[in-house]
Amino acid sequence: MKKKEFITKEKYVDVSDADIVRDFMENEFYVGDWDCGSYIYYDPFWKDYELTDEDKKRISELIKVEIKKEIENYREQEKQLLKDRKSILYFLSSHIESYDIDPGKVGYMLSDEEILDLILENGRK
Repeated sequence: MKKKEFITKEKYVDVSDADIVRDFMENEFYVGDWDCGSYIYYDPFWKDYELTDEDKKRISELIKVEIKKEIENYREQEKQLLKDRKSILYFLSSHIESYDIDPGKVGYMLSDEEILDLILENGRK
């Protein structure tokens, strides 16, 4: 008789710098954790690769470039959400509706349009 048995064997395969950067961006990068400008790569990410310290430094610099591109992409997406008066008013109204407003706090008596006009009027003071 025979039984099927699964055998798992680890081995290193050739990868390029771009492969490692892509792996990092797909599996390690989350914009909420990285927007602070702190680009630290922990040992667990590197453990799957056979790299010298020089390789790590070079690839870290490539990762920083990709992170900056990705963060800029998110920033541009946010800017598009505030591209005109209508979209800004929508943003204000949805955020004001999402929290309890007590007397004396912004949004209790003022309309979204009044709030926006005051922001524009007083924004450079």
